[in-house]
Amino acid sequence: MPRKSSRRPRVPKATMAKAKKMVARQRKGKAKKNMDTFFFKSKVEATITPRQALAPGVSNYIYNAFTLDPTGPNAAYMSNAEFNLYRGMFDKFRVNSVKVTFIPKGNVLDQAQAQNDALNNSGDGKIHHCIDRDSVGPSNIARIARYPSYRATSVLKKFSRSYSVKYPMGVWLDCDAPANFSMAKELGLQGGITIYAENLLEDNSEVFNEPWAGVIVEHNIVFQGKTSGQLTGVYDNNDPPNLIGVTLGYTSNDPNVAQSVLTNVRGTLANDTRTQNDTTEVPITDSATA
Repeated sequence: MPRKSSRRPRVPKATMAKAKKMVARQRKGKAKKNMDTFFFKSKVEATITPRQALAPGVSNYIYNAFTLDPTGPNAAYMSNAEFNLYRGMFDKFRVNSVKVTFIPKGNVLDQAQAQNDALNNSGDGKIHHCIDRDSVGPSNIARIARYPSYRATSVLKKFSRSYSVKYPMGVWLDCDAPANFSMAKELGLQGGITIYAENLLEDNSEVFNEPWAGVIVEHNIVFQGKTSGQLTGVYDNNDPPNLIGVTLGYTSNDPNVAQSVLTNVRGTLANDTRTQNDTTEVPITDSATA
């Protein structure tokens, strides 16, 4: 029996060229309808530091949630500089997924230090994390552990998690007012990734905790419907002034002039008209009689 080759079959150049032309036609057609899209990956980096706890038996804790929800406090992309730039250039957008990567600080605890009575090392040394599809997960190890999506990772190990949703046809978020979106819970935008840990290693009677890890939050976002924002030039103080930048202004609150008057109206129930004497509109009926 002949041995199967592991190589991928080569696509003929003619077929590839035909596929590229078809994709180009599709994009051109969408652009004519203002339905072409623009992909953007939002990246926000930060440092996570444990907080001191007041609950009995809990000296400190880490609790964070990362969602897609523009109406809540856990969507890092809402404060991203580039996202807010593109928000003024498009009509609508979708947040398809979020990926969170945790990079702990380089540290090692040897056996001698583990026996140090000056340290609070009663914790399990784990970060507990899960995915909840319609809300933020609880700040409780036992409850998080009941999720089918539950995992636990060493506080010394780098790890990442992802969460994504799918939108029905034609459902988008408004760039002008993303916080007014009314289907965030139903579509799963309020769900996401939750992490929790408690009793991380610290000095006894610690007041200010040291950072645990760096975090990178990445949101995959698609914009649709190119619009025209207010563009204003920024100039220096030279004579003549040099252009050093461009300011983009949102246009959602700009007033527009009154719309043009329609004359010779046909097809309504009781508002058909005929222009008389070039300026006067008189009512008519379907039988063309006043």
